[in-house]
Amino acid sequence: MSKVQRYLENTNFVARLQIDSVFEAECKRVQKQNEELEMAKQYQENLDEQTKEKIGENINYYCYPELDDNGSIYCMRFISESSNYPNREINDNINDYLWISNNNFVYSKKGKGIYTYNLDNGIVSRLVEGRKDYELKKYEDGILYYDDKQLEIN
Repeated sequence: MSKVQRYLENTNFVARLQIDSVFEAECKRVQKQNEELEMAKQYQENLDEQTKEKIGENINYYCYPELDDNGSIYCMRFISESSNYPNREINDNINDYLWISNNNFVYSKKGKGIYTYNLDNGIVSRLVEGRKDYELKKYEDGILYYDDKQLEIN
């Protein structure tokens, strides 16, 4: 009889093995969740006052960028402050970004355009399409200022 057959016949061992695997997976999930929340809180603390003002006092999400070896953003993670909202992420090369409200995020992609990301519903919408780099300057009174242009956003 092989070792595998003996282990399989010993149902107590198999049950314990499965419980240990589930427990370890859950421990890893909780650890990752705590690490993401800590990274997001640290990132949030380092934001400039104007950005903090745009996000507002009643922030529903913490966020942090994931950077590649060149320092470029390849993913933006949004971690729910409470369990009332789902965690979200944008898996995209982000050139520049701005918060325009508590749950609305605008970002640009080099050579692609400018997009808005709604954290309430997870929908990405294209605002501008083109082959430029798109430098986002500011958002004020419903108007997004970028490059030498402006765009009204409702």
